[in-house]
Amino acid sequence: MNAGSAEYLALPSDDALIRQTWLGQEPFQERDQTVATINYAAAAEFYAGGTARTSRGMRYRRFASAAEAVQFVAEDMPPGFLKGSLLEVEEQRFEGAAILALYTARSYPLQRREAS
Repeated sequence: MNAGSAEYLALPSDDALIRQTWLGQEPFQERDQTVATINYAAAAEFYAGGTARTSRGMRYRRFASAAEAVQFVAEDMPPGFLKGSLLEVEEQRFEGAAILALYTARSYPLQRREAS
C-alpha cells in the first residue's frame, strides 16, 4: 500500500445476510476473499451511512479500539445505517457488510452479544 493512500475492503451488499447476522443466525461464511487483517486494538473512526447522514443523528464517532467500533456497528447501530457506513483503522477502510465480516471473523477479540 502506498503512503498516504487508503486500502478499501467492501463485500457485496446482501441484505438477507446482514439481517441474519443481526438476528444471531448463520454468520458470514468465509468467501474466496479473505477477511482483511486488522489491528483490533488500534483506534478507529466510524462514519455512519444511510439515513444517519440525512438526519440529526450520529454521523461520526471515534473509538479507542477497532474492536469497540466493530462491536458498536454489529450490536448497537440500526441496520439501516450500515449502507454507506465507513470504518477507518490505520489507513484501512471497511465499508458496509465488510464491517460485519470483521465482527464474525474468528480473530474478533471481544465477546459477542448473545442472540435474543
